Amino acid sequence: MHLALHVLPALILAAMVLLAGTIDRWGRLGAIALGALSIGWLLTNQKMEGPTLLSFTPAHGLTGGDLAGLAGIAIAVWRILDPEGQLLDRPGRRSG
Repeated sequence: MHLALHVLPALILAAMVLLAGTIDRWGRLGAIALGALSIGWLLTNQKMEGPTLLSFTPAHGLTGGDLAGLAGIAIAVWRILDPEGQLLDRPGRRSG
């Protein structure tokens, strides 16, 4: 059980990276899954947090590790609100 507590954050982070890299294939369901994984990351990343970037109180702050969870949530919200990527599809922009 002790080992699982150390491995779980790493597995969540790896799943977040894989899902974020293929998010366009999964639509809203993938965005919801990425959001859930990102929240899971924020709840389990204590062993992998890194330096404190911004302190809110002496015991609470924003760490380097928290940025991965916040980025995952931001991507999830973006893909839920704009599942087809239309906000970035402007005239003159090349589609590849």
